[in-house]
Amino acid sequence: MKSPRSVILPVTLSLLGLAVTGCATGPVPSLGETTPSVALEDEPLLLDNARIQVARLEASGLLIDLPATEAYLQDIALRLAADRPALAAVLKIHVVQDPTLNAFALPSGDIYLHTGLLARLDNEAQVATILAHEMAHIHERHGLRRYRQTKASLTVFNVLAVSGGSYGSILGGVGALAAVSGYSRDLEREADDAGFRSLHRAGYDLHATTQVFDVLQFESQRSQRKEPFFFGSHPRLVERRNSFADLLIKHGVPTEPGTLGELTYRQHLPALIQADLDGAFRTGDFEGADQLLTRLDDLAANDPTTAFLHGEWHRRNPTDGDPTTAIEHYRRALVLDDSHPEAWRGLGLVLGQIERPAEARAALQRYLELAPVANDRAHILSLLQTWSDES
Repeated sequence: MKSPRSVILPVTLSLLGLAVTGCATGPVPSLGETTPSVALEDEPLLLDNARIQVARLEASGLLIDLPATEAYLQDIALRLAADRPALAAVLKIHVVQDPTLNAFALPSGDIYLHTGLLARLDNEAQVATILAHEMAHIHERHGLRRYRQTKASLTVFNVLAVSGGSYGSILGGVGALAAVSGYSRDLEREADDAGFRSLHRAGYDLHATTQVFDVLQFESQRSQRKEPFFFGSHPRLVERRNSFADLLIKHGVPTEPGTLGELTYRQHLPALIQADLDGAFRTGDFEGADQLLTRLDDLAANDPTTAFLHGEWHRRNPTDGDPTTAIEHYRRALVLDDSHPEAWRGLGLVLGQIERPAEARAALQRYLELAPVANDRAHILSLLQTWSDES
């Protein structure tokens, strides 16, 4: 798994150029449609800048390497786009290690799903609901339409001047091109309707379209945080749920239940939750981390990484942490897999914390043997030297 690092996203000259020059007007056709009378000369520059943001995200260290899960998510997207070859040709799904409950799409066809969102969904149909909505923004060229609606206002792009380092900062810049909460209500409702119809055609359980927002609403109320991209705020989340509820009434649902995909999705959940927990620890959301750990216990109780993450919760929690319990969890992880480097690292750090330097040195030396090029090698060597001097 790649580790996040600081990234700076300045406002690009090309975006400034796009913002200060005029923009074409007129109706915008869906992706793949050709209408000779419609001018799209402002689209290439928008796409060029989207690709710049894709490259920056690739270099940020925030994208995680879960090939099987990414392939699974890609397959869901292609199933939804089966009747739209132009859309299918550009789609690429990415997973971002970030604890916020977000998803966003760039005009280039790149869709980014946060681990914070994926870790809390329950089945494939709910994931498909998110993807279908994002894909509608791409297919209907909502990025271009929104740009034209702004009349080239620089305020839309000011958020690109963001310095990275903390979770969400780099995504704040990229999200200026992609934020769902940044679209007008008309474009949002259009994406809801198009997404609903694609879910229907793909045979998914349409009740998941409202259930997914129930899941998100619970987490929004718990965390009391404004999620900047996917639903923007609690009222916008309620609006999205109501929109899909109206669509259920308008279009009706098949008498036969559609695909839910709960068992298939559960196969990918442990790795997603494990990846997301580090973000929860980093942001100090130990209540949310505790809920994720409970869920992980149900999915992968005998996984050494599950035991390790329990140890991390007890070691890193500043209010309810318990070094003794942390040691128990780390040792259980090592019983399950004595070559788990992070468990050796956690064990060494907590033993050092409770002033057992000899045992701490042995654990950290084992960690460096298993992870000789660890990013924190210099720090660990410094601790080893300190504890050696103290003994």
